[in-house]
Amino acid sequence: MRINSYDAIFFKQPGNNNLILATFVVGVSDLVNWAGVPRKKYSDTEKILFQRPIDDSRLDKIKSHYSSCVTPNSLLVTFKEGSITNLGEIQDGLLAQNTYFGQLQVRVSDVDRNIVQDIDSVIESLNIRLGNNPHEEIDEESEIELTDTDEELIVDYKSYLSDTLTFLREFRARIETGGEVSEQEREEIETFCEDYLKPAFLVDGQHRTHGALRKIYDEYANGNAGYEILMPISAVINADWKESVFQFVIINQTSQKIDNKFLSSIISTSLTDDELVSFRNQLERSGAPVTEALIVNKLNSSMVEVDGVQINPFYNNIEHRVPGESETAIRYTTVTSLVRRLREFKGTTSAAFGRPYETYRNLVLNEFGLSEEAWQHDSWFKFFVYLWHLIEEAFTSDEELKYLPLKVDDNGNRENGTHLSLKVSMLFIQDHFINYINNSYSLLKQIPGHEITFVNGDVDYSALRSVFKQWIHQHGKGHDFFESPWKGLSKFRREPDKYEAINAAFGTVQSKRHGLFSGR
Repeated sequence: MRINSYDAIFFKQPGNNNLILATFVVGVSDLVNWAGVPRKKYSDTEKILFQRPIDDSRLDKIKSHYSSCVTPNSLLVTFKEGSITNLGEIQDGLLAQNTYFGQLQVRVSDVDRNIVQDIDSVIESLNIRLGNNPHEEIDEESEIELTDTDEELIVDYKSYLSDTLTFLREFRARIETGGEVSEQEREEIETFCEDYLKPAFLVDGQHRTHGALRKIYDEYANGNAGYEILMPISAVINADWKESVFQFVIINQTSQKIDNKFLSSIISTSLTDDELVSFRNQLERSGAPVTEALIVNKLNSSMVEVDGVQINPFYNNIEHRVPGESETAIRYTTVTSLVRRLREFKGTTSAAFGRPYETYRNLVLNEFGLSEEAWQHDSWFKFFVYLWHLIEEAFTSDEELKYLPLKVDDNGNRENGTHLSLKVSMLFIQDHFINYINNSYSLLKQIPGHEITFVNGDVDYSALRSVFKQWIHQHGKGHDFFESPWKGLSKFRREPDKYEAINAAFGTVQSKRHGLFSGR
């Protein structure tokens, strides 16, 4: 064990007087020894992390930047509890004054550890985060109050950490018993453990840091052994895991904004439920899409059981811009638009259907006998998942196709796929069905087995299937509509025009002669 010392300025801010902030300067080649980068991937370990993937092309640009330019903006690191050895001295210094000039002493391990020891340390850390009781109730005196909807949306995020724990334990057992372990797998686990166990996390500035590191390596290779790039550091001392995640989200939400789809992945997979609940209000006040993240995560990670079968066409099939996710993943913005329309009754006005979700809201409240709160709590979810299960059955001829985008070669030949994956198509098909229910429900409920009802919040799946079949039969449409090449869609620049063209092709007997649809 060694101690690295740096001259630093220490201070506090009124937003959280329990945290001590520090500003200091460090060489990049030193920084990377004790600051890990918790970079998210779609693997059994890195899924629980939160930093964005590295962009190699950006690193090369930044590397060349250091040849003639400077980077004055500070990097942000968060130091874990126990990583600063002279914390008591710093705290004493801040008792008498607002700022304190002194030493920042970082505990850095220089002991050669093996992979089994590192895995054990990570397992211990994750167990501490999970706690002995994964469903421990919130303190009754806590200021945070959860509604039934909140509790439903906060699905068991600990399952992700538990999956990581299970994987690490199994991997450790394979090593100890001489089981098969690839070199790539071993390197990935070693890197994950090494970064996770370092005394600090590099929360903001990974590209600046690693671009500088490449420049340093180039200089070393050219014989310039004394070359170094110094970086200003802003640090949060004694930051727990959720504080590190919070700082990352806020920095990227308020300055260099990143996609909601990636923020959603971070919020919903990088925190335990207790960690999320304890500072959810902070995130929401800062504009982070917390509720949206929870809903998308529920769709991406939960199944619905119908007649003993687990179904959900969205399961592990929503885009989050994470390396390794499925090529068939449905676009994040498409899913959120579909959900917003059905769950919140917020569809836009169209020439084809008017405002179908406002009418549907009246059905939910007056015909189905649900309150808006009950619908948004859980009923919408089961209705939504089963509806899209039926759509997948009806409009994909091969289960393997699912929502794989349709590709057509230069000769007009179709490759496996479906136009159903287009955002405008998915919105249209849902709108069309909801509009059909609105217009036909008074008649449908008189047909045996076609009255949609909800019992304890669960939709009558048999009745919903019967209504769906009636809708399909009325329009005579099957998978060939969405799996055949479409002509002329590109001439429509506006989404509403594409929407109306699809409606004209789908809803009339002219579909096979329509300029959009080539038929078979």
